[in-house]
Amino acid sequence: MKISVILPVYNVESWLLECLESIGSQDYDDMECIVVDDCGTDRSMEICRRYIDGYSGHVEWKVVTLPHNSGVSAARNAGTDVARGEYVMYVDSDDMLAPGAMSRLAAEAMKHPGVDLVQGAATLTDEDGYIGVARLHSLRHLGDTGYVSGEGELGRLFMSFLIPSAPWNKLVRLKLLRDSGIKFQSGIGYGEDWLWVYDLCREVRNFSVARDVTYIYRSDVASSISNTIDERRSAMWWKMVLREVIDRGVPQQSYRHEAAYRCLDIFMSCRSAGNYDDIARKFGRWLRDCGLKKEGWLLTMSYTALGKMAKKVCNTLLWRLARHRFPRPWG
Repeated sequence: MKISVILPVYNVESWLLECLESIGSQDYDDMECIVVDDCGTDRSMEICRRYIDGYSGHVEWKVVTLPHNSGVSAARNAGTDVARGEYVMYVDSDDMLAPGAMSRLAAEAMKHPGVDLVQGAATLTDEDGYIGVARLHSLRHLGDTGYVSGEGELGRLFMSFLIPSAPWNKLVRLKLLRDSGIKFQSGIGYGEDWLWVYDLCREVRNFSVARDVTYIYRSDVASSISNTIDERRSAMWWKMVLREVIDRGVPQQSYRHEAAYRCLDIFMSCRSAGNYDDIARKFGRWLRDCGLKKEGWLLTMSYTALGKMAKKVCNTLLWRLARHRFPRPWG
């Protein structure tokens, strides 16, 4: 069973060699690594080519060069387009695979032939600074959950903050991605990973959870976008994500209520840092179509009611009605 590792590379010269070595030293003997050159300005691709030229292991290496800097979404899509594996695995080039990661993930996939997705556990390089994120990626909260079959089950866990929204550390069946047409959304600088997993949940019919740590996330990298983004830009990009969700229509799966509450959480958390007036009515209508009639009307009225006091009352009632549905178990 061939696995395709897709590795976008852009200005990561300080960490890239460790990432490449973690991939090249995997003990799984049927894998390829597709390096996507996103036209950075540092020595990253020089490091990459030197490593590949001197490599003598069993990983097949391929380099795809984009015509110009296009962002991580376009880079991942380009790598997916040329992948030849039965499964794909996305890796960020400032992170690392744990030793033996591919063997453990592949063993879980082969235990359940045709499984759509295998979710691995991850450890962070700064767990003290990101306690909630570290707990989420540890997967310990899932107890003895192993193989899960059923439409909407992945979406239910994802919308309840129990499955990570990162595309990395997920072994995904390539045919599912190609048949469904799921792509990473270019033009969104933050939240595009969340949107990709949101789309993925619609298609996944079964998945499995691997207990072992298979990925090392560099949470202490100062240049990481998650460490440098400001509230205003975050609010702008999350608004773009919500536009996409609304345009996709009401989820037909059983987790539509959970999805609506999760998106309402995003909306309520971000609107104070950005202007969400232009999507408020459409979003309120989407909430009502998802079954959250009270919340949908209150949100719309918090923008359209006459007078500041009336709007404030609607907003307060909305928080009181909905906040118990925002689990945020990891802080």
